[in-house]
Amino acid sequence: MNTNPSHVRRYELPAFDGEPPDVSARVGADLETRSTTTVLYVRGDIDAYTITRWRRVLDDAFRRASESGQLVVELNGVTFMSCRSILDLACRAQQHHDTLRVSVVKAAPSVVDRVITAAGLTPWLTVHTDLADVIPTTTDPPRPNPRVWTHHEIDRGTPTHQ
Repeated sequence: MNTNPSHVRRYELPAFDGEPPDVSARVGADLETRSTTTVLYVRGDIDAYTITRWRRVLDDAFRRASESGQLVVELNGVTFMSCRSILDLACRAQQHHDTLRVSVVKAAPSVVDRVITAAGLTPWLTVHTDLADVIPTTTDPPRPNPRVWTHHEIDRGTPTHQ
């Protein structure tokens, strides 16, 4: 794996405004950004009490991953994950399916991969047992920005390039 410091930044996601102090202690998250992948490392219990933090963590991770084109959610530090939290992850993955590839890493077979499979969520969430299986070992060239044509350019038949 490429661990060049110029390509990898890792930081802990802090407590969000208005969040009870014990919630961020119960669900911790680190985000590692690379040129081709964003990895969200999650630890703790994701349950009804911590679901709001989980959703905020996901929203932040999806926003940051939009630049790299891939989000990997590493769950090896998670001791409990409710079905609702898995569905929240899948819903966000489905919303970003055209622009973002989302994978889940859990070292041992678990309830998480069984729920994903049983609920038919595999088109949006692929489950892997090893982080190395989903993180490219080389740096891919930057993804081009999709070209958006204006109605005026399409009507004229002479698109201009930005």
